[in-house]
Amino acid sequence: VTVTELRSSAEDLHGISSDCFDIVFSNAVLEHLFNPKTALESLYKITAPDGIGLHQVDFRDHRDFEKPLEYLLLPEAEFNVMFHEQHCECGNQTRPSELLELFACVGFDLIKYEPNMFAKDSYLNEFVPILRSSDSRYKNCAVDELRIISGHYTIKKPTQVQL
Repeated sequence: VTVTELRSSAEDLHGISSDCFDIVFSNAVLEHLFNPKTALESLYKITAPDGIGLHQVDFRDHRDFEKPLEYLLLPEAEFNVMFHEQHCECGNQTRPSELLELFACVGFDLIKYEPNMFAKDSYLNEFVPILRSSDSRYKNCAVDELRIISGHYTIKKPTQVQL
């Protein structure tokens, strides 16, 4: 068994052979990506056919864990400036279902998704009316989607069929 640690931007995994990793693991990484789709395309490229990905993702606004969704109130341009200035440390705005869609879009199959941390009801009761009256692209996001602030994804790269 060989374990390889990669210290590289997930969006830019150039120089790493295609289809070479049987397991790709990340813990609280995917929420810090400038471009999640590009990063997932890179992860797909380096994952071997039938390889799996295990990804724990923290969907909270990292500036204040007591107010885990506040960054969703920011207009997209304002958020992007803050995100870049903070070197992605605040977490990106990607929601759990958006990440599921991105995994599928780049070719991964979902094996299992387990939400494992949730916003407090008292916080949601205060936050949701403010979100609904905002100009946020998340203003119509379902409360059940907003409630999930952390989750674990188990994904698989399907066997490639030779034609």
